Amino acid sequence: MNDWLPNFNADKWTMKQIFRETDSQGDIKERVQTQNLDSDLLQITEMIASLISHKDVKKDASKKLEQALKKLVAEAMPESGRFFTSKSLSKASS
Repeated sequence: MNDWLPNFNADKWTMKQIFRETDSQGDIKERVQTQNLDSDLLQITEMIASLISHKDVKKDASKKLEQALKKLVAEAMPESGRFFTSKSLSKASS
């Protein structure tokens, strides 16, 4: 929960994940992976929505979801029962 809100970019529909790994010398290395709009990210978005009932994160969760859903509705285009986002709607519709 602590990572979902700060690492979810509502304007780009991405989620940053930080992985910490120990290398062969025992040093801890961090690797950042950005997840784009996919089913896992939609599940995280649903989990963020469930946080709206928590008074401590209600405002932040509501703000991020409102931004994200506006972007999704503005840019999503139906195709075979699925949705995808595109930087250029004109390219997506041609």
